[in-house]
Amino acid sequence: MANQSKKDTIYWVTLAIHDKTQFNRIIELATGCKYYAYIYHDHDENTERHLHVVCQDRHSLRTWAKYFDLPENMIEVVKNYRSINRYLIHKDNPEKYQYNPDDIVTNCPMRLKSYLDDNNEVNPRGLFDDLMRLKKHLITKEDFIDKYQFFIYKQSFLSQYKILTDIINNYD
Repeated sequence: MANQSKKDTIYWVTLAIHDKTQFNRIIELATGCKYYAYIYHDHDENTERHLHVVCQDRHSLRTWAKYFDLPENMIEVVKNYRSINRYLIHKDNPEKYQYNPDDIVTNCPMRLKSYLDDNNEVNPRGLFDDLMRLKKHLITKEDFIDKYQFFIYKQSFLSQYKILTDIINNYD
């Protein structure tokens, strides 16, 4: 990846795998990514059981294709990571079967919850309560950052830096 330009870097991809013989292999590879979420769709109309996978990491499309051993045209580059995570359960597609969020397997449940949540506004009381839970080690720094990432990333770069530095340095 040393020769890869920043412009060619793709952080989010999604796959829809219809070949049942590929399910376990794709899941095993997906679990090696920084973020992954997957679900089996077996109630969609006019289609057999298939697997939807969402992954986040830092690769070019070519590298993603090699990683999953799939042709590039089978990998969809994601422009809106919130929407693609919501698609896993058809959250914004009421005409389709509504899958249970508990059926999604992910390595970042708090992050997934924030994507699926209809209200991404930060409740100041909830933020304060979570800061207190963080201070008492009732939640991890990673879970706190995952839960509030939409809030954090709406801030200016300097504010983001201050917030994240404060969390990292003061909540051990």
